[in-house]
Amino acid sequence: MSEAAERSALASKLGRLSRSSAHSPLGGARPVTSVLRSAPSRGLHDLPRPAGGCDSGLVVPAFRPLRWILVTGRPNALRGGPHRLHKPAVNLLGDRPVKTLRVLGPLFGLLVCSMNAAAGIRPSFHLDACAWEATHIAVVTEGDTIDGVVEVVESWKGDLKRGDRIGVPALAAFAPEKARVISKLWCREDNTPPASVTCSRMVLFLIRKEEKPTGGRRGQTTWLPADGLWKDMKVSVAWIESDSVFAFKQQLNPGPSELIPWGITECELKCRVDEILAAQTTLAEAIRQSDAAKLASAVPPLLRADLGYVRGAAIQTLGEAGPKSLPALRGILKEEPLVDYHGAAIRAMASAGGAAVGPELTDVLTGELEFWRKVGPGLKKGWWNGAGVEEDEVERLRNRYVRADAALEGLKEVRHAGCRGTVTQLRDFWRSLPQLAEISRLEESCHAVLEALRRP
Repeated sequence: MSEAAERSALASKLGRLSRSSAHSPLGGARPVTSVLRSAPSRGLHDLPRPAGGCDSGLVVPAFRPLRWILVTGRPNALRGGPHRLHKPAVNLLGDRPVKTLRVLGPLFGLLVCSMNAAAGIRPSFHLDACAWEATHIAVVTEGDTIDGVVEVVESWKGDLKRGDRIGVPALAAFAPEKARVISKLWCREDNTPPASVTCSRMVLFLIRKEEKPTGGRRGQTTWLPADGLWKDMKVSVAWIESDSVFAFKQQLNPGPSELIPWGITECELKCRVDEILAAQTTLAEAIRQSDAAKLASAVPPLLRADLGYVRGAAIQTLGEAGPKSLPALRGILKEEPLVDYHGAAIRAMASAGGAAVGPELTDVLTGELEFWRKVGPGLKKGWWNGAGVEEDEVERLRNRYVRADAALEGLKEVRHAGCRGTVTQLRDFWRSLPQLAEISRLEESCHAVLEALRRP
């Protein structure tokens, strides 16, 4: 059996035990494999990560040759926001021969048999996302009684002051000690964390919701979790014990969210938060200016920083800023190191420019059509997962796919009549080649644009 066939067969077996996905770029009810990984994902799993090099998902020790197996639905699966999931890929053994899988087969058999129907991604704390989305970040203490009423010790973001008392009812769930038990890192045997957290010092990432005043009375204030993905308070909190940070993370998939050591100190946590808030402030100040050229010059440094979530969030913010952000978004498309964010930038252009950017989006789609006409005929079936293609080339092809799909999404939104011919050509070409047609989403996106153009 060829290397590609062995990879495909293993991914297929593992995929059947994972949840099926309606979002798979391969169309239909193709299974989504989300079984093993030790490589960090972009955006959803923010730095810093727990000690020991672990990442969420099913983790393997860093010294093992197995890198990761992952297929997580269509590219840029959480579209419309800064979150990113890994693109579908199977990369098993790095430079080791794939025949090594025959040795690992029994191990995988045991692993597969142990999976249950409840397998899936569970809530995990994402520092960068929480820091960006929070209206208030505060160091608080529960005091002697864990009842969800906390006292502010320090304020890192927002207008809370030392000594303020606020009610966060969800925190009362941690009154039983069993809810605060610290788990050991799955990939480390030498870590000895404390038995549980005390809630005597916590960093809360919160969004303040104010109800409208009624009957002359002040509206009620509710404190919501800053985590926008799960909307769960337990992953909007970092606990501090003896200067070490602890937070919830799913170590194993399948498996629960567990409270684990985060591998950083409180000082390091605050430094990361300060870095994110500085980027957020810089972007907000740039957007407040009416000078599009100054905004365009202020954005690139933010996007070159090692802040994956910030990049996506900044692009989304630009999309909400209107036409003055278009030069900045065009600049992103010229930055090859930011190719992973080109799709987000194209969609943001549609939001920012509306119908006026229809011709530009059509030009982008024309370029993608020309690209696929050149490379498409030479690809093999399964190229998305590496069949007959080197890993770097697979990534390049996926990024071009994302650009085309984003352009189609933008054209659907702005309903630019001048794109009809290009969209039709791309649809017809895509379905003419089996190796492209197996990834049916692009053809479906073409149909969606043409259908939008038919509407009055």
